[in-house]
Amino acid sequence: MSLLHLVGHDGTSHGDDALALARAVGTGRDVRRTVLHILAFGGPTEVADPDWLAKLPAKTQGEIRCVREAVHADETLEVVIASSPARGLHDRAEELAADLVVVGSRTRQPLGRELTPVANRLLSGGPCAVLHAPAGWAVHAGPLARIVVGYDRSPEAGDALAEAAAIAAASGARVDVVHAHEETGVYLGYPGAVYVTPEEIELADEQAAQTAAEGLAELPEALRGISAARHGTPGAVVDAFAIEREADLIVLGSRGYGPVRRTLLGSASGHLLRHAGRPVLVLPRGSHATVPATAPGLAVAR
Repeated sequence: MSLLHLVGHDGTSHGDDALALARAVGTGRDVRRTVLHILAFGGPTEVADPDWLAKLPAKTQGEIRCVREAVHADETLEVVIASSPARGLHDRAEELAADLVVVGSRTRQPLGRELTPVANRLLSGGPCAVLHAPAGWAVHAGPLARIVVGYDRSPEAGDALAEAAAIAAASGARVDVVHAHEETGVYLGYPGAVYVTPEEIELADEQAAQTAAEGLAELPEALRGISAARHGTPGAVVDAFAIEREADLIVLGSRGYGPVRRTLLGSASGHLLRHAGRPVLVLPRGSHATVPATAPGLAVAR
């Protein structure tokens, strides 16, 4: 069964980053790619005129031509009217039951380290996995040779391992697994203070290393890189480890619960999307579930 990947392209270099990354992740896999150019419009998104696309302003027509020129023959282009780019991508992902949405960065800051509002919205309540391309990625695009997965024995981490394995098997990459655990220390000088013995610290370190090793062992042997356990917060640990390993992609699961409880944005996923200078693929909780097409009607042109 083929996968459906949606790519947001705004007609700028950031859209080129997203499209180049989508192609890299889809290499060797049965993937259908649909490139979405969202026309943000504050009014109704349903258009009665069947010739609405031809009647757009010349500037908008030029932007669409730029996107059309970037799309390959085996890819589909859709022009969608929506209240915002995030809404257009979100609703189209629901309607098409997409497996992945790929977006670029908002600004060309050093290493592209700023979370686009589009990715923010998609991750807060999106129906599928989200892949974020840092600014300038298309210029330095290359094969995915090293993938880092953040692992903590959770079901979401298991999903991340499975997705990383699928990408690695198709691209020839190796997968490294890292587990973050909080520093174990000695807390004295206040009521209820607990002394942690060196033996207990050593045991905690061994257990953390075992967790990472278990994650690596879940991968096919041909795809295994190394496993590691590091002290620190998950986001910072995964970021530092990815830099150390010169990873081309970070993959991790998220325990965010959607738009009501936006836990993701304060989590490891949120940290990495804001600070990692490399592509980050996040699989939100429930992203593999089939999502009904409940979005309101959108004006879509192909």
